[in-house]
Amino acid sequence: MSRGRLYSLDFVRFVAAIMVVGVHALPSASSQPVFIAVARPALIACNGIFFMLSGTLNVRVRERQSLPTYYFRKARNVLVPFVLYVALITLWDTRDALPDLSKAAHDFVTSMLSNEMQGHLWFVRTLFGMLLAAPLLARMCAGANGGERRAFVVCLTLYMGAQFVCANLSVPYSWSYPLGGWIALFCLVPLLGEAVRRRSVPTWVVGGVVVAAWGALVLLKALGWSKLIHDPNPIYIIESAGIYVLLFRAGERLRPSRVVSIVARRQYGIYIIHIFVLWRVTRLFSLASMPILTFVLHTALAFVLSFAAAAGVDTLLIGPVQRLLDAAWSKVRNPRVTDSHAGS
Repeated sequence: MSRGRLYSLDFVRFVAAIMVVGVHALPSASSQPVFIAVARPALIACNGIFFMLSGTLNVRVRERQSLPTYYFRKARNVLVPFVLYVALITLWDTRDALPDLSKAAHDFVTSMLSNEMQGHLWFVRTLFGMLLAAPLLARMCAGANGGERRAFVVCLTLYMGAQFVCANLSVPYSWSYPLGGWIALFCLVPLLGEAVRRRSVPTWVVGGVVVAAWGALVLLKALGWSKLIHDPNPIYIIESAGIYVLLFRAGERLRPSRVVSIVARRQYGIYIIHIFVLWRVTRLFSLASMPILTFVLHTALAFVLSFAAAAGVDTLLIGPVQRLLDAAWSKVRNPRVTDSHAGS
């Protein structure tokens, strides 16, 4: 992947991180229902974008001998930070009950295993399973021919569309598609390849499609179609994929920014900790006469503070733990080198 492509993905990460903070800051403008109705369908596309990003980076064919290292890296970079962040947040939230650790232990286990606590972390719980399946999915995506790729799009549209329509018409519907839901977005770029990003479709056309999809979601929500409106229905998938393409192309055209790349590297930590930070930011101030400005300020301040908090936690806690894991993994993978050094 070229340097320009790498920055393009950094740019997508950066904007998607702002979007996820923004969508959770929308209650700051609760007195402006029209603004929320318009903004939410655009901002919540961040979920689809995050799954597409993860699929782009991880659904790649790997040789058998590289699989142990791949799984180690996923545990090191995804699971371990998740556990440590959740532990820190749980200890803070249960600090009044300390030194009795029973409540902290209960809340920690609940947060780790389910969406009952720290519900916004459903994304990580869902994504990690996809990451474990990514080597197998990569073989499927790489081996699919053109007809099979088109069949994927047709089947996905039919199944997800039927599910969306039936849910909002209160019609029982129990059919399922194994590559539906969020995994469809996880596999979308690897499966469709350059068709997602190719320049043969002008940017203004992609933008028009995104606006049309966004407008359709706003209209359907206004008409009472609220079920699965922010889940992978066909319109949501089109909107998310279109925004991904627009951001990717913008990243290719813009001059690389060191700030964007630095923040993008902390995107995972920002995602995990931003709710914890946002709740505290919203208590600091509220401009009752200017709710939209309040929303913008809450989003901006929570984003900056989340980045600072993520940078601090990564540097002081997660980084050292990861380096210890790296050393242990190096000994496991290269025992002869270790023994040689020990005997010299």
